[in-house]
Amino acid sequence: MAILSLALAGCGLFDDGADDAGSVPVWEVSLPEDVDPLSLVGFIEDRVVVKTTEGIWFGDASGDTDWQLIDFERYRDSDTDEILAGAIEVGIFQDQVTIAGHPVGVVGFSASGSEIFRLPMEDSRLVSAAMFQDSVVGISCLIEDERACSLEAFSGPSGTSLWRTPLELDTPILVAPANGPQSLRTQTQQIRTDSMTPSDVETVFVAGGSDNATVHGYSVADGAETAVFDTSYAQSQQLRPVGTNGLLEWSLPNDGCVVSLKAWDGATGETAWDLSLLNSATELANVSTTCAGHMVGPRVSQGHLITVDTEGRPTLTDPATGRAVWQGQAGDGLPVGYGAEVIVLATPDGDSDEVRGLDIGTGEELWTFTAPPVFTRGWPPMAVGATKFVFEHGDSESPAITVLDLRTGESATLENQTLVSVQGVSILTQSTNRVLRLYQW
Repeated sequence: MAILSLALAGCGLFDDGADDAGSVPVWEVSLPEDVDPLSLVGFIEDRVVVKTTEGIWFGDASGDTDWQLIDFERYRDSDTDEILAGAIEVGIFQDQVTIAGHPVGVVGFSASGSEIFRLPMEDSRLVSAAMFQDSVVGISCLIEDERACSLEAFSGPSGTSLWRTPLELDTPILVAPANGPQSLRTQTQQIRTDSMTPSDVETVFVAGGSDNATVHGYSVADGAETAVFDTSYAQSQQLRPVGTNGLLEWSLPNDGCVVSLKAWDGATGETAWDLSLLNSATELANVSTTCAGHMVGPRVSQGHLITVDTEGRPTLTDPATGRAVWQGQAGDGLPVGYGAEVIVLATPDGDSDEVRGLDIGTGEELWTFTAPPVFTRGWPPMAVGATKFVFEHGDSESPAITVLDLRTGESATLENQTLVSVQGVSILTQSTNRVLRLYQW
C-alpha cells in the first residue's frame, strides 16, 4: 500500500510552487507514482478526504499521521464484480463520509477512516445512487433479475434503511440532481466544485420504460410516488432536476438552432412552463460552429438556469416559472462558472479571453479580466468555490492556475501547478513533480 507523507509548508518556500500573490500552501503532500490521478476532495474537521480510482484516502492536515487508504477492492464480493470507481457516490454527512454504489452497497466512515457501518445489499446491487441532505437514495436490482429493481433510501449518518419502493420499470435510470456548475459542452460534464455536498431537493426522479421517456417522481422523505409523466425526449442526459421539485427537459437544436425547453412539476406531473430559444452558435476555435456543436442544452446549476442566444446574450431564467429574471447584452459571453452571488462569463476573442463577473440577481457587470486564450482553444479545467473562480492555462510542461476573486475580479497565479479541486475557500492543486498542495484564501 502506498503511503503519503505530509509536511507543513510553514515557510512557503517551494522549488516549483511560488505564486505572484505571495500565497503559501497550508500543507503539501508528495504523491507516489502508483497513486492514481485525484478526482475529488473534501474536508471533515481537520481531516482531508480524497477519492481516487482505487479508493478513498483519509489524511491528517496537521502532518502527524500517515494517510489511510480505504481500498474499494475490500468490498468486492467475488472475482467477477467490477469496481466502477467513477460510479461510486461520495458524500459528507455531518462529521462522516458515506460511499454508495456497485458493488460496495452503502458504507459509512468516521473522519479518521474507521468503518462505522456497511450495508452489503445481500442479494441485490446498488446500481446507481445520489446523495441528499440526510440520506442516500439509490436504485438497486436483484442479482438474478436486473429488471426486479427498487428505489431505496438509507440514512446518511447511520446507514439504517428509511424506505423502499418497488420499481415496475424496465432498465430504470436515476435522474441525479446536479449540485455544481455544468460545462458548456454537455450537460453531464461537471465543472469541478464542492462535489461531496449532498443535494437539497424534495423529489427524486426515475426515468424508465422501453425508451426511458416515462418519468416517475418520488418523495425523498418517504418514497411515495408523487407524479408520473411522459417526456418528449428519450435521452436521459436531456433531463435535469431544477429547484426542489422540478424537472427540466430540452430538445436537441433543430436546423434553425432552436431548442425547446419544458419544465415539469414533480409534485403533480403537470407542465410548469415551456419555451423555445435560440441555441448559441458563437464561433470558437477548434469547436464546431454549428448550433449543436458545443452548447446543446441550457446550463442548470445551484438553482439557476441560464441560456445564451446566437448573439451571445445571456439570460437568467427562473426555473420555477420560466420567466426571464434578467437579460444581458449581446456579446457578454458564455457562462463558465457560478458562485453564490456571481455568474462568470467568458468571451473568446482571438488572442485573449475576456472574463467577466455578473451579479446573479441583477445581471449587472461587477468586473472584467483579460485571461490567456484558454477558452478559445477549448474549455480548460475549471472550479468554483465560495469566493473564487479558478481555471488552468499554460501547457503540460509549464501549467499554471489563475485564481479570480468572484467579488472583485482580482487575480493570483500559481505557477507549475494543475487544478485538482475547490472546496469552499480552499483550493487543492498538484504540481508538476506530483506534490499536492492546499491553499486557502
